[in-house]
Amino acid sequence: MNINMGLKVFISLTLLTGMSSAVMAEKKSGGYHGHKGHHGHKGYHKTLSKEQKEKLAKLGIAHGKFMTLHKAKKQRLKLELALLITSDKPNAAAIAKKIGQLATVVKTVISSAVKHKIAVRTILTVDQRTRFDMRIFKMASSHHGGHHKKHHGCHKKHHGHHKKHHSGYHAKRHGSYHSK
Repeated sequence: MNINMGLKVFISLTLLTGMSSAVMAEKKSGGYHGHKGHHGHKGYHKTLSKEQKEKLAKLGIAHGKFMTLHKAKKQRLKLELALLITSDKPNAAAIAKKIGQLATVVKTVISSAVKHKIAVRTILTVDQRTRFDMRIFKMASSHHGGHHKKHHGCHKKHHGHHKKHHSGYHAKRHGSYHSK
């Protein structure tokens, strides 16, 4: 098997693993990592009416499916970009085209997330919206930012792994070494 074929197999397996993980996560009950009340639900979730819960569930399922597909596409494009960059003779035009495709997917994902938040806000009462909005501002001002990075904040806060979590690869990327 040549290297190019091996990389194609690797990409396929990576995408399949990522998609099956997302499907399994969707089946879990509770919030992120199975813990209820994470990522914006803590402040208003207990005050939701049955009708609000049903509407939010429908929105969440549709949004989750959309995001799973587009995040898999984003991952595939990133791997294809890596293949282009690491080829024996990198083609600048092909790399630029792949970057453009990746940027389009990222824009689509961000736009969908924003539309989803706006749709959620229309279902909430004024008090619930205030709590939801506070969470949006908190995430926007976080040094970690986006959805994936929330995992790191959740992990530190709720699982007590702050020093352990920041001692390895993550610490090197973000320059946050802590004494042990």
